[in-house]
Amino acid sequence: VLYVVLAVEELGLGGSGAGYLNAAFGAGGVAALAATAAFVGRPRLAPPLLAAALVWTAAFGLLALAPTTVGAFALLALAGAARIAVDVAARTLLQRSVPPQSLARMFGIVEAVAMTGLAVGSLLTPALVALGGARGAVAGLGALLLVASIATARRLAAIDAHATVPQVEVALLRTVPMFAPLEAPPLEA
Repeated sequence: VLYVVLAVEELGLGGSGAGYLNAAFGAGGVAALAATAAFVGRPRLAPPLLAAALVWTAAFGLLALAPTTVGAFALLALAGAARIAVDVAARTLLQRSVPPQSLARMFGIVEAVAMTGLAVGSLLTPALVALGGARGAVAGLGALLLVASIATARRLAAIDAHATVPQVEVALLRTVPMFAPLEAPPLEA
């Protein structure tokens, strides 16, 4: 919903511009995928997760300050990259901290919460646009992300501190010739 408002009202790109803005967000996410492999075997995931959330927030904040076409594409790509880092770190931490027999249910809950968040965001965005225009909506959603990051940081750090990190297991699997060619994510799984 926000891409449409940005494309039409702020950037003058017309209706098709919303698709391009959405693609920029997705392209940033694809570009960041390779970097998220560094999370595998990392002893703590809360710091990079929170750092990525702050980058995502900063991208939205900068976009709200002075939206230009080139800036919007670059900042949305940066936000997309940060979003992927948040998602991969959070899901990896979830796998480390939830017993295997409960993991499928927890992923179901995560997906339900994500879909609820999309629905709430789709309903909240028009209200934010009505109150503060496109820039106000971007700033408001960025502020919401910042508040959520701050509110969950302590609990996230506690979960991260108690998560089981399979560093020894991954290192041992790498010494087995049959498993050596595998990428880091399957090894950790």
